[in-house]
Amino acid sequence: MTSRLPEDFLHYVWKFGFFDKNNLTTTKGTVLQITHSGIHNQDAGPDFLQAQIFLDNRIWFGNIEIHYNSSDWDKHKHSEDRNYASIILHVVFYHDKEIDFLENNAIETLEIGKLISQQLIQNHKKLLTRKERILCSSNLISTSSITIKSTIEHCAIERIQHKLSDFYRLHNLAKNNWEELSLLIFARCFGGKTNADPFERLIRSIGFQNIFKLRSDLFILESVLFGQSGLLEDNISHSYVSAIQKEYTFQRKKYALAPMKHSDWKFSRLRPTSFPTLRIAQFARFLFQCEHLYNLINLTDIQDILEFLNFSIDGFWNTHYNFKKTSTFRVKKVGHSFKSYFVINGIVPLLFYSGIKKDDQSFKDRALKMLESLSPEKNNIVKSWHEIGVTIDSAFDSQGLIQLNNYYCRKKRCLECKIGHQIVSNI
Repeated sequence: MTSRLPEDFLHYVWKFGFFDKNNLTTTKGTVLQITHSGIHNQDAGPDFLQAQIFLDNRIWFGNIEIHYNSSDWDKHKHSEDRNYASIILHVVFYHDKEIDFLENNAIETLEIGKLISQQLIQNHKKLLTRKERILCSSNLISTSSITIKSTIEHCAIERIQHKLSDFYRLHNLAKNNWEELSLLIFARCFGGKTNADPFERLIRSIGFQNIFKLRSDLFILESVLFGQSGLLEDNISHSYVSAIQKEYTFQRKKYALAPMKHSDWKFSRLRPTSFPTLRIAQFARFLFQCEHLYNLINLTDIQDILEFLNFSIDGFWNTHYNFKKTSTFRVKKVGHSFKSYFVINGIVPLLFYSGIKKDDQSFKDRALKMLESLSPEKNNIVKSWHEIGVTIDSAFDSQGLIQLNNYYCRKKRCLECKIGHQIVSNI
């Protein structure tokens, strides 16, 4: 008997009809005809919903459950779950046991193990047992460019949608105020992957309206942001530090602020240019020079956005990355990689989200066009795809490939990928 196959492979076989459907009969000898295999259910409950079949010329509508062995029904305790009361057919690779199906003993079982091409099974096994980082790398040369391109496009849009999952929460915190939502989104961008949450807490601890009041004076804004962050160090003999400590003491009493803790922030494994101290100073300058945050999405030329971010912080920060240690003099400009990160994780998803909330496709189109006009990111994931011959022209491509790598390749979800589908089904 064939070694046990994963159920997602059996879902794939059923979904695309990759088995011999001629002269089908159930394990009880009932003639079976499949007219609609159902809708693949990615949530809890039966595997396929709203299917349609004929059993001895009698039509049945309902759900399909799929297992490797018939006995898996009992192992999963489906007979105790009312969600499975609407099953009309049990599809299994190997029928090893007769099952009592809830109160409906009329449910039939279809054994498909011998109906599946051995070549299909071998293609699947061969793909998933490879050692390469990108399992399909050796097959890409024979995979159509249209398939590769459409896969990247699908994944790029999916990646944007994944980023939006937190926007609904943020919009609720902002009480549906677009300017306050923009403040939260952009603050999280300045925090990066490591300090996004602390940056959000920093803004919320000060209050949206307080931030907007304070940003007309850069020094006061810096003082409140740094003091409230908990990152200000005592006993630093520098006039700038002393001045912002004094100013924060005044503003803290005025607005009844409770500061965060130094331990809320992460410095380890970060390059000095990404230290939260430096990012807070840059964020203060960003807020100071941008009167209307949400209006940034109206900048249609990507160069205008990049130019807007083309500023530096000077004075104390020319010789510091944090408050403790003096460093070699260096003007702290906002780097190109952060500018790209800000557009990709701030402007683009905010534009796309606006399109959803306002039911306006033009916002979404502008978001995608913006990604297409931005240079691709440079990281190990993108490099891996480039090395195996995938063309990467823009951030739209690199975002799609990052999504493909993180949510499909790493998790070996090849059967849910158009590229993997073409490779496995090539029989």
